[in-house]
Amino acid sequence: MKRLADGFYAMTEDSGSFTGIYSLDHPDLFHPVAQVHASELVKLAQGQLGPNDDSDLLSELEREGFLAQSSSGEPDPKIVQTLQALGAPFRWRVHPEHLPILEKVRLWHAHRKLFVFEFGQTPCLPETVLCRVQLATETLPAQAKVLLIGDDDLMCLALAEMGFEVTVVDIDPALIDFIHHRCQTDGIQVDARVQDLLQPIPEDMRGCFDLVITDPMSFEGCLIAFLSRALAMLNDEGVVWTCIHPLAHQLFSKVAQVLPIAVDGHAAYLSAYYYRRYEKNTYRSDLFRLKKTAKALPYGPEETIPFEAITEGELTATRHGYVTCHLAPKNETEQDAHPLAHLASHATLSQGEGHFHFAQTLKEGYLTGAMNPKRTQLHMQLFPFSETQEDQQSQHVLRELQVLNHKVEYIEAPFLAPPIPQIKMSNKS
Repeated sequence: MKRLADGFYAMTEDSGSFTGIYSLDHPDLFHPVAQVHASELVKLAQGQLGPNDDSDLLSELEREGFLAQSSSGEPDPKIVQTLQALGAPFRWRVHPEHLPILEKVRLWHAHRKLFVFEFGQTPCLPETVLCRVQLATETLPAQAKVLLIGDDDLMCLALAEMGFEVTVVDIDPALIDFIHHRCQTDGIQVDARVQDLLQPIPEDMRGCFDLVITDPMSFEGCLIAFLSRALAMLNDEGVVWTCIHPLAHQLFSKVAQVLPIAVDGHAAYLSAYYYRRYEKNTYRSDLFRLKKTAKALPYGPEETIPFEAITEGELTATRHGYVTCHLAPKNETEQDAHPLAHLASHATLSQGEGHFHFAQTLKEGYLTGAMNPKRTQLHMQLFPFSETQEDQQSQHVLRELQVLNHKVEYIEAPFLAPPIPQIKMSNKS
């Protein structure tokens, strides 16, 4: 097949301003492609052109060194390596028996060398996909019916591999086309449909799924719209999984009063993502498990939701505090227990790759922290930040630790996520 050469990937954008080819090795490189060739560029980036396909665009790209042939259909090794590096801090969450599936998910991500600007695609890391798949295998019956509302994460392929009956809807026709292509290539069965969730829900999708997964933006209108759709497609015994930005917990409490939902479980900082251009993304989100109640939906399945409804609401707090503490080293006899065990009654504790972590949801905001393996440094993030709040929380965290020095900084940033990802799920993960 013909594909983009190693280290190159594509982006499309309706106006054409950003449509073209980009490079992992040379971040400033941009080779524009005329909008008239955008559909062909999409197929090339997604590995959907055969060895005999030919066109003016392909001839131009071959002359410029952007084109490669692959007889075996292997993905781009440079993108595989980049994804491995991005996911390394989160790999400890994946059960050893699921590492082969993780490798498949990473390869699927590396095969799709495309980002569509209009849809703001920010995929989950493959390690996060596996965290979610593991939860599904632990909590759902075999062959359960699962629906994904949007899936640039390519979780549908992994769920189908694990034996679930999977449907995915997405507004991006290129993504759905890629999922069809991978299903045909890899012998996987997924019902993948192009569907704008603002439009009425097809009758064959109403009230029939055991699990619906949606990861919308953490704004009031967007959450209400997408969760309304998710609940309308859920059967009476089913559950919804949704992802909420940690800064939006208070907002989500407000949304929960409007929707027919009851929170049935919560996992802090489960999801990690990467930006288009395969860049590190500090955004994290919490996973909420929701059950349906008897209250009426804000939007019925037969209604059209106005586009303006999903853009309403914003997060207004902006001040984030960072605390760095240097600690006196512990002797060997003191290093058996988790060094932050005194926080266990108020925070979620975990340990990964030698580091010790905690996360605590406050009345308004959150506090997270990580201690290095030698137990000589502790880094904390507090949102929203104030001097009084920092003093109270630091005293609480540091009361059992011998602090040599203590440095506090803060920045103004409207949508910055916690940098502490390693918080374990409650089941076996």
